[in-house]
Amino acid sequence: MEPDSRQTQPRLGFYAVAVFDILGQSSQLEGATWPLSPDQDLKDAMKRFVDAAHNVFQVRENFATCYGLYRAPIGQEPNQTEEQRARERRLFSAEVRFLTFSDTVVAYVNLREDPTRMQGVFAILSTCTAVFKTMLAVGIPTRGAVDVGLADKLSDLRPQGIIGSGDDAVDVGYAHDVSEDEIYGPVLASVHRLESRIAQWPRVVVGDGLIRYLQLLVEPVDGIQRDAGILKAAGLCHGFIAKDVDGWPVLDYLGQQQRDHVAERRATNEPAYGERSAYRFVRNQARRYRDERNEKLAVRYNLTLQYFRSRAHLWPGMLDEGT
Repeated sequence: MEPDSRQTQPRLGFYAVAVFDILGQSSQLEGATWPLSPDQDLKDAMKRFVDAAHNVFQVRENFATCYGLYRAPIGQEPNQTEEQRARERRLFSAEVRFLTFSDTVVAYVNLREDPTRMQGVFAILSTCTAVFKTMLAVGIPTRGAVDVGLADKLSDLRPQGIIGSGDDAVDVGYAHDVSEDEIYGPVLASVHRLESRIAQWPRVVVGDGLIRYLQLLVEPVDGIQRDAGILKAAGLCHGFIAKDVDGWPVLDYLGQQQRDHVAERRATNEPAYGERSAYRFVRNQARRYRDERNEKLAVRYNLTLQYFRSRAHLWPGMLDEGT
C-alpha cells in the first residue's frame, strides 16, 4: 500500500543569512591531536585546545553582545510617546537568530516576518559589521559571508506519511527531533560557497542575492516611487557594503557609515582603541607571515592591511605604530 500523500507543503521565503568561521582553528588544534607524538608536550597540547575553545566562546558571546546593543535603543527614546515606542517596537520586530556548530556561527533573519522588509537586512548587516571588527580587535580573525535567498524551517519540511490504515497503520515520517530554529534552503548553500571559496582572507563577502533584494525593495511599483522611509533604509543598508579589490562586494566595517554610527556613541576624547587594536593585529599578522615566507597568508593579510589604510582618514589615531 502506498504512503499517504499527507506532507507539510514547503513555505519557502526570503531569509537574510550570514555565516562566520574562525580562521586558524585547524592549526591550533593540530597541536592537540591524539595520540600525542613523542615530541609533543601534553601541557602545551591542552593549552592549544583550551585557547581554541576560548575563541569559539568569544565569537558566540560577541554575536549576542553586538545584537543586544543593536536592539537595546529600540523603543527607548525618552521623548517618544508610548504609542510611538510601541510602533517602533513593531517595526523592528524581526529578530536575528543564531545557530552554532563548532567554530561556525550562522545568523539569520526571516524576512517574511519583517514588517518593513528592510529592517531585518539592516539588523544582520549592522550586527555582523560590529562582530567582525570587534573580533579582529581581540586577535581572533574570522571570515564570513552574508546573502539573501530562499529557505524554510527544517521542522516544516520533515516528511510525513502513513502506510496502511486502522490498527495496521505505520507512520513512515522521520522521528528525529528538529529544532524550531533550524532552517534549510538554497541560501545556506550560497553563504557556504561565498565563505569557503570566495572570502579567502579576513573579510565578509556579500552575495548577489542581498544586492538584488535591496534593489527590488526600492524599485518603483506600478510607476510609483517607494516612500522615503524605505529609500532611507535601503541607503543605510548599502552604506554597510563596499566593493573590494577583486570586485566582490564586502562588509565595509571601517566605512563612513560605521564611523558615523560609532561617533554617535563615543565621546570625542575617547580613543579609537578598538580600531587601533584591530589594525595592530592585522599589521603584526602580515609581518609574521612575511617573515615566515608564508606567501598565501602574507598576501591575504596584506590585502586586509591595505583596506585598513584606505579607511585611515575616517579613524584618526587608528594607524598608531606603537607595539
